[in-house]
This record gives sequence, structure tokens and C-alpha cells, in this order.
Amino acid sequence: MRLPYAPYSVPKRENCLRRDSRKRKRPAMLASADCNNETTMVERDPHIFPFFELPVELRVAILRELWPRHLKTLRLVSRAMYSLIDNITPRSWKNVLVDYTSGPRFFFRQINCRGWVLLRHCTACVEMFGLARGASIPRLFFHKAKITDFFMRRLSSAARKSRVAVQHCEFSMCSFTCEAEQVVEFVEICKTEKLAIVECMVTTEFTQFLVKNSFVMKVTAKNAFLSLILTNG
Repeated sequence: MRLPYAPYSVPKRENCLRRDSRKRKRPAMLASADCNNETTMVERDPHIFPFFELPVELRVAILRELWPRHLKTLRLVSRAMYSLIDNITPRSWKNVLVDYTSGPRFFFRQINCRGWVLLRHCTACVEMFGLARGASIPRLFFHKAKITDFFMRRLSSAARKSRVAVQHCEFSMCSFTCEAEQVVEFVEICKTEKLAIVECMVTTEFTQFLVKNSFVMKVTAKNAFLSLILTNG
């Protein structure tokens, strides 16, 4: 059964005028100054909250009230948001073991491998510090590693740029060919609270510098955790 044909009806002129006469909501206008000190008006969506127009202190206070899963989503909004969140929220990392030997599995099982990150060589530690921006590492453990002058300079530079914090730094059965000043500089940059150097090959000057250093003595007096069992070479 065919429906009767209904021709297209043109809207009346009165209805069109009535629709055009309705008030339209205009977006809010935002004043901004350019390089020539001339104020220009920029349209802003009224449904968007002007977060970056707030003072820095207020922005930081708002972000610190959010859950970590929400901050992960906000990082993808813009580069400015990513940089802001990256600077106020330190990342929590696992314990790090730098083992220079080829087969550290026996030692790795003894310290309970849960909660640890295993790095095979010192270069991997430098690369990790370069990526760990604002990270807080509970424990950094060097086992049978060769602590050279070149390695300590690269590690200190990466820690300074990335603002890495190491709570507990330990050297076990390592051989030091660098200066003691470089080791102290590294733990100062990382704001280390506990330091342990156990059964390491060092010189007599290396040992004397550590014992007389003010920062090392401050860490010792504060935490009573400085362990210096050194083998003079």
C-alpha cells in the first residue's frame, strides 16, 4: 500500500524570524597581551576551566589532591600539563642492583629478587638515571662493580639533571679507581641518607677522605649506618 505523496513544505517566514531573534550565548572573552603591549581578545569555551590561569601554588595544590591514576591521564592533555605533573610528583622505583658479574643469580636469590631491578653493567645504570626523572630509589646496590672516574662523572651528571634521590647507597666488593670526592659528590646530589661501603678495593687516601668528610660524618651521625670495611690497595 502506497502512502499518499506529501510535498515538501517550506517553513513560514514568521518562524524563521522567530528563531533568529533568539539570544545566542557568546563564548567568554579572554584578554591577552602580545609582544607590542596591545591587548587582544581571545575567545574561550565557557565549559573549559582556566586551570593554567591560576597561580602556580594553587595548581600544585590541586594536582596533589588527585589520585595517581588520574595524574596518568592528565599527563596526556598537553606538554605543559605533563611538565607540571612531572615536576611535583616524584616517581617511586624499585631497589636497583648493579651486578658486574656474568652470573649473579645466586647472589640475586639471596637478597630476595622481589622488588629489585637487575642491571648487568654500570652503563645501564647511567641510562636508567637519565630516564628516571624525579625518581626516588629506596636502595642502590653495586656488587662487584668497577667504579671508574668516567662512570662516576656520568652517573653524577645524570642524577643532577634528572633529580634522582637515593635513600640507601651500598657498594659491596667493588674496585674504586675514581677519587673519593666523586663518590661523596654523587651521594650529596642524590641526598643519600644511608651509605655502606663493604669489602672494596680502595687506596689509603680514599679511606682517609671518607672518614674526614663532613657530609659522610653527618650521614653517620644522623643514621648510624655508615659501614666502611675497606681493603687498601
